Amino acid sequence: MKKEAHEGRVTTSAGGDVGSKASYPQFIAPSAPCQAHDLEHDSYAHPSRGGSDDHGAQERAARAIRGLLNGDPSYTTSNDGFGEHGEAVSALLEAHTGGRDVARVWSALCKHNPALRTLVSADEECQDTHSWGNQFIDFTSNLPDPKPLEYIIDRLISVRSLNMIAGAPGGFKTFIGLDAAVCVALGCDWLEPYEGQHGRSFRTRQTPVVWADFDNGRDRLIRRVKALLRARGAATAPIYVYPNPSPRLDATDWEAVSGYIGSAVRRHSAGIVFIDNLNNISGNADENSADMGKILSNFRDLVEHTGVAVVLIHHTRKRQPGEGSAGDSIRGHTSIRAGLDVAFIIEREAGAKELVLIPAKERDNPLPLVGVQWESTTRLLPRDDGTEQPELWTARFRSYETEATNAEDRIDEAIIRVITEKPDVVKGELKRLVRQDVSVSESRFDGRLSELERLGRINHRDGEYGRIHYQVGRVHAGRNSDRSA
Repeated sequence: MKKEAHEGRVTTSAGGDVGSKASYPQFIAPSAPCQAHDLEHDSYAHPSRGGSDDHGAQERAARAIRGLLNGDPSYTTSNDGFGEHGEAVSALLEAHTGGRDVARVWSALCKHNPALRTLVSADEECQDTHSWGNQFIDFTSNLPDPKPLEYIIDRLISVRSLNMIAGAPGGFKTFIGLDAAVCVALGCDWLEPYEGQHGRSFRTRQTPVVWADFDNGRDRLIRRVKALLRARGAATAPIYVYPNPSPRLDATDWEAVSGYIGSAVRRHSAGIVFIDNLNNISGNADENSADMGKILSNFRDLVEHTGVAVVLIHHTRKRQPGEGSAGDSIRGHTSIRAGLDVAFIIEREAGAKELVLIPAKERDNPLPLVGVQWESTTRLLPRDDGTEQPELWTARFRSYETEATNAEDRIDEAIIRVITEKPDVVKGELKRLVRQDVSVSESRFDGRLSELERLGRINHRDGEYGRIHYQVGRVHAGRNSDRSA
């Protein structure tokens, strides 16, 4: 059964997803949905059925399963078949060739068919199912250099990465995430500045997008996505929105993450998935405890097994200007920030159309601070009672040069220039020389030093008489750095 929603489509059942324990059949797609197909999660979620039960087939199946558990698929080439265990062998082989976690697949198989574990352990040559097998990198050979980092949003979000957009309630965090999602789905530049003005725009690599919503609701999301599409002159795009799907995701459960989110990613061939928001999918985990590390670990596994980029929408705690680093305002336990590749904090004055995207975590490359401005139009739409009501019609975000971005850039450039020209410069002398170029207060100077060191662009050593000396380069071993974590 399907129900139309505005110009989008709400799907309540779809082919192979019907009845799946761990998939979300309900989604909104501004464009026609991809053809449904059998999901990998379902392919190994049930006991093997059918086939012969002869002793030879059982022995062949046992050898094949042991081999696959230890990274060796050579025993799966037999033409004689594996009897009733053929589906189990096929599921493990598919996991092996697809680069997924074979041990997890094996665990799921045995959960639904305990006889499989008896089959394998009955032979005296049984291998340890907790072995990592051949899942290692061998540096005894001259390995080729890895390919350059590929980005879905240039310089910001790479493929196979775990990311976060965090902000206060009403701070545009969901809307700016949707804006990025629309640009990725269309393959157009994100945060293009106004014509003739300076700003920072970011190229995108076109890919289908999944948005799992646990916060806003169906109608609000339809209005927002359609407004963002209209602003780009588009009516449809490969964006697949799951509005408050049931059952609600519990991200502390790996099988739920790999099933519900993983199946949605595979179904739509998505390269990126946004999840709004972290607090609403945390199950019984205490946000301020190390329980959150398990959630981030589950999403890390999802990223590694599927190659998708994940963007979590989250909340910030209130932070006073100049108080700590931007990353300190991410609400909850420090394991949240520690588990991320990239995080941006949104700072916005209440009711303002302008906001700033502040980098709060990075692993690979320095991230820019971006000034962003909200742009929208409304249109009067008829109501059932004959009156008209203004409704959002077009919406988008544009980048622009703010006083904050310009000032911070100038301070950072002056600090780097002085340290480059005078290696091992003492802090007092560094401050004096920087102030010859830019006007900066004591607290702001110290804040930029801390931020540059956190990013790994400079480091310091403790000298005699309590003096601090600075050099250009990554933070030395033994010091904490979000970028190297």
